[in-house]
Amino acid sequence: MSDLVGDARTWSPDTQEAVWLLAVSALVEGRDRSEVAGLFRVSVRAVDNSWARWQAGGRDALLSRPRGRRTGEHQVLSEVEQAAVRQAVLVVRQFRSHQLTTSSATVRRSDESTEGYPADTRGKR
Repeated sequence: MSDLVGDARTWSPDTQEAVWLLAVSALVEGRDRSEVAGLFRVSVRAVDNSWARWQAGGRDALLSRPRGRRTGEHQVLSEVEQAAVRQAVLVVRQFRSHQLTTSSATVRRSDESTEGYPADTRGKR
């Protein structure tokens, strides 16, 4: 548990799980909430949350779980709409890419058209 530095949310899931199990064990043994929080460098609120989870669901409630939604769950857009958005993004990228190449060609042409003029008068026709 050498990574007990900084915000507990940045710890690995295994470390978080171990800390919450040890924190609950300390509370069961009769230690004070603030003492447990200081011992594990977490907030009293985090200790209270882990204690409440343990009381509601036992050890299993403290085990780490995958975060976020599962792939494909609660999709706002249908497959057809997602394909349309992907296509639109590709079109915009191609358009911007075309604009960049044509604008850099224009810059090159304007630089070439000033050849033969003294350096201090370039672009000042």
